[in-house]
Amino acid sequence: MLKSSFKLMTLLLVGLLSTASMCNKDEDATPNDEAYTYLLGYWKLKSGATYAKKEDGTTITTATVNPGVVAYEFFADGTFTSYDLTGSFPPEGGTWKLEVNALQNGDFDNGTLSITTPSTQSMAGEFVVDADGSIKYSIEDISNLNDGSKPIFLLGTKKYEAYPYAENWATYEYQKE
Repeated sequence: MLKSSFKLMTLLLVGLLSTASMCNKDEDATPNDEAYTYLLGYWKLKSGATYAKKEDGTTITTATVNPGVVAYEFFADGTFTSYDLTGSFPPEGGTWKLEVNALQNGDFDNGTLSITTPSTQSMAGEFVVDADGSIKYSIEDISNLNDGSKPIFLLGTKKYEAYPYAENWATYEYQKE
């Protein structure tokens, strides 16, 4: 169980430190697409947490992530770099893909951000990593705030099984710098 817990925590950190390629609902996004260009740039973790559902149906927080410990930088060529701002791990590059199902007034939600790195590929099929080696985050919200605040985006992992809970997941909030 200790090895499984260590692997899960490593995976969640990899998930924080990783990212994959971008497309619209039915076609690949282009550099001229609003959703594509909006995501470009440097995003720093504002908050993060992992959750589990207990047998009685109640949801509990199983871990929290300190703000400012990781960041992503998305580039127009479909690549990104993830940064461990604590200095424990070197930067890691990968590719990113975005599927957008809803875009309104400069904000979008109901989409998927897929990330692929060498680290995620090495854990293909485990926990939140799909068989193809990518992590697919649901986009809960990406807000292009018009009140002078920095834009934010909220990501959530798919639910996965990890002892002792049948349902586990994580959410992360990033702010554009």
